[in-house]
Amino acid sequence: MVNTRRLIVGPSHVVRWENGVKNSTLKNIEDTTYFACGGLPIWDKELFKYIKEHQDEFDEITILVGDFRFGNTFQFIDSVRHTGIEKKYITFDNDKYLYKKCLKALVELSEIPSVSFIFWDLAIREYENKKKKKYLVNNEYQHPIWNLYDLENKFKERVLSISQILQYDLDFLFIDSSLHPSVLGFDFLRTLILEKDTTSSLLSCLRLKKKISNYLFTNEEIVICGVSKLYRALLMYVQKGIIHLPDNIQFSRADDALFCKRQEKRRLIFLTDQVEQNKLEEHEIYKTKAKWRTVDIFNSGYPLYADDHLLYEIAGGLPNAFFIISILNNLLMNNKVFIREEYLETYTKLIN
Repeated sequence: MVNTRRLIVGPSHVVRWENGVKNSTLKNIEDTTYFACGGLPIWDKELFKYIKEHQDEFDEITILVGDFRFGNTFQFIDSVRHTGIEKKYITFDNDKYLYKKCLKALVELSEIPSVSFIFWDLAIREYENKKKKKYLVNNEYQHPIWNLYDLENKFKERVLSISQILQYDLDFLFIDSSLHPSVLGFDFLRTLILEKDTTSSLLSCLRLKKKISNYLFTNEEIVICGVSKLYRALLMYVQKGIIHLPDNIQFSRADDALFCKRQEKRRLIFLTDQVEQNKLEEHEIYKTKAKWRTVDIFNSGYPLYADDHLLYEIAGGLPNAFFIISILNNLLMNNKVFIREEYLETYTKLIN
C-alpha cells in the first residue's frame, strides 16, 4: 500500500509540530513534509512559491491557517517578508485590509485540488471570545470582521472543520494566549488530517487524556507545591484539563506547605529549580523540620534538565507535557531519580 504524501503548512504551531516529530515527542504522520515559519501569514510569498513549485509532489496539502493579523506591518514597513503581529499596527482599518488580503490568498490556494484548510487560530479565538461573551449580537456571535462560520461556508469543500465542537470545553487543546496546541491539541490535529472527521479527532485526544489520567493514578494522599517554572507549568496543565489528577492529589502555596505547623499524614512533593547553594541548604532545612509524613524535593534547575531541548517547548522555556507527566509518574511511584530514558518511555507508552 502506497502512503499518502502530505504537506503541512502553517505558523509557529507547525514549527512546534515539526520539532516535536523530529525529537520524538509528537507522533509522526508517515510521508509528511512541513513548511513552517513563526507568524506566517496565509498570503506570504514564500508560502505561495513553495506550494506552487511542489504541489505535484503531494497528495494532500493541509494549511493550518494562522492569525489574520499576521504580517500586519505590510502597509507600513518596507521589508522582504512580513511575519508576526506588531501591536501598534492593530487597527480596525488595517484588520479589514488584512482580511481582504487573506481572503484573496485563500481563494487562490483553494483552486489547488489537493489543498485543505484548518482555521485553528480563528476557531480557538472564537471559542475564547464566546467564553468571555465578546462580540455577541442578539445573543449570536458576530465578530465585526472575521467569523469562522462565514469562512467554513465559503471554503466548505476545502475545510477540515472545527466549528461543530466549539460548544464544548476545549481549554485542553491549547497551552497559551498564542493558541499553540497542547499535546492533546496536536493529537486532535493529527487525527483530523488523517481521518477528516472532527468527532473522531476529539474522541482521539480524549482517549489520550484518559490514558494520561490513568498513568498518573495513585491512592496515596499527596500535596504538591513549588516555586519553579515546572510547578507553574504543571498547575497550568492541570487547570486547563490537559493533565487530570485524582482528588487525593492537591496543590498548595509553597509557604503554606513548607511552614505547616500541624502534623501531616500526607506526603509533600516540592518542585524547585534553585541551584544556588544557600537555597539548596534551605530546602534541606525545610525537609528536616517538615511536619509532613515525608517530603520529596525535585529540582529541575540542574543542567541535566534545563539544557535538554527535548524536555521544553521551543519558545518560552515551558516544560512540555510529557516531561511533566514523566516526572509526576516517577514521584507518585516513589522513584527518587528521574532519567531521560524514562521520559521517552512515558511518551511511547502514552501515544501508542
